[in-house]
Amino acid sequence: MTPTRVAHPPSRGASLKAIPLCVSIALSLGAPQARADWFGRELDRGGSVSAYKSRIVAAAGRRHVISGDCMSACTLWLAHKNTCVMPDAVLWFHGAARGVVRGFMVNPWREVNAAGNSILLASYPPRVRAVVAPWLQSREYHSLTGRELAALGVPLCAGG
Repeated sequence: MTPTRVAHPPSRGASLKAIPLCVSIALSLGAPQARADWFGRELDRGGSVSAYKSRIVAAAGRRHVISGDCMSACTLWLAHKNTCVMPDAVLWFHGAARGVVRGFMVNPWREVNAAGNSILLASYPPRVRAVVAPWLQSREYHSLTGRELAALGVPLCAGG
C-alpha cells in the first residue's frame, strides 16, 4: 500500500460554496430522521488534542462515523472503540504543533511537539501507528483514505 502524501488539504471555501445547494436539496426532500447512534462531520479541521480527548470520553457508548475530511486532531477518533470510517473518508495527519511555550503564544509550526505526538500515536491502532509515526516528524499533511485504513484494520462503516 502506498499511502497518499498531500501537502494541501481541502480549502474551507470549497466546502462553503456547496452549502446553499445542500440546504435547498435538504428542504426539498424534507428533514431526515436523526439517529442517536450516529454522529460525525463531513469536514472536521481538527483543533486542540485535549478538546478532542474530552469529546471522545463524552461519546462513550455512541457510534462515531468518520466521513469526508478528518484533519489533524480529528484523527484521535481512531481511539474511540465505536468508530468506523466510510471508504471515501480522508484522514489527514501531521506532527502535533506547539502553540504555547511558558505562557506565551508562539508560532505553532516552529517545532513539532513530541508530547503531542506521543498522545496521537498512543490513540492509533498499531498498524495505523506504524504507517503514521514517520509522518508526525513534520508539519506536512499526509493522508489515508477509509479504504487504506480498513486495510490497516480500522472498521469500515456498514453500508460503506
